[in-house]
Amino acid sequence: MPIELRSWINPQSYNNSYSTAPIAREAAYFTPVPEPVTADPDYISAEAREYEAAGYDSSIIPQSATWPDVTVTAAWALAHTARLRVVVAHRPGTQAPTASARAVATLDRVSGGRTGVHLILGSAGGSDLPRDGDLLDRAGRYRRAAEYLEIFTGVLTRAEQFDFDGEFYQVRGAFSGVKPVQSPRPVISLPAESAEAVELAARHADVLAFHGASRAKAAAKIAEAKAAAAAAGRSQAPGFWVNLNLLVGETDEAARQHLRDLEESIRRLQEFRSGGPRPGDDHVNVHSGRHLGPSFVSRCRATRPPEHVMCLVHAL
Repeated sequence: MPIELRSWINPQSYNNSYSTAPIAREAAYFTPVPEPVTADPDYISAEAREYEAAGYDSSIIPQSATWPDVTVTAAWALAHTARLRVVVAHRPGTQAPTASARAVATLDRVSGGRTGVHLILGSAGGSDLPRDGDLLDRAGRYRRAAEYLEIFTGVLTRAEQFDFDGEFYQVRGAFSGVKPVQSPRPVISLPAESAEAVELAARHADVLAFHGASRAKAAAKIAEAKAAAAAAGRSQAPGFWVNLNLLVGETDEAARQHLRDLEESIRRLQEFRSGGPRPGDDHVNVHSGRHLGPSFVSRCRATRPPEHVMCLVHAL
């Protein structure tokens, strides 16, 4: 079965660190990003081209209520690549489903069918939701997401106008003249970390996403998702997306040393951000190469997972 490799494209570099050396960039990745985050067009296009050259299948644009718009960022990345698929992380409730469906259809059309959508319903710490005026509780967000997805997919796929009356949305004559290149629509992924999320994703998603876990836990999650999809009347099981942060090395000991160096780099970064001295070159020169480049991608291609799996990894 196929494996797809996905990376992140952030809107700006990790220049909040004490150095642009790889080990310092890794430390910045594993610590909170200082606000504000802006959009660096040169960085976005360079990252997209680098991931494409390395052999990644797709990249996701992360979403935050204080970060640059994901659709515009995705359009810029797509305009500077020829093969790489770009996935927009999108939160229902911040935009009308009809408008967001037209945006996705347009992205897919102008990129030649290289767009995907990952829907997120929560936020780290809960601060993102009220920033965009979303004050619904958890149960309400899931009910709204179900309505959102019904309208969203209808606009992408239906050839005629339609009406919808729900608890959260009422639309009349919904329709989009622009349709996606991908048929019947771009791939939709949803998180599947809770019972409510699994149930929602089993009904509406092509790909169910969860964080990295042991093989036994991953197998249990996949079995649960398959059962939910069957209960929802789906004849074909969905794909699965695993979010992993990988620290790699040529040997096990080299990977463990990588971890020790990263822990030290995080400590130095925290001291630097608190007003301490900038670390010297003896530290930032550790791990001078990008670890998750073409050689890593080719090794992953040689694996044969039992399911159609997407792996989200980040080349720091």
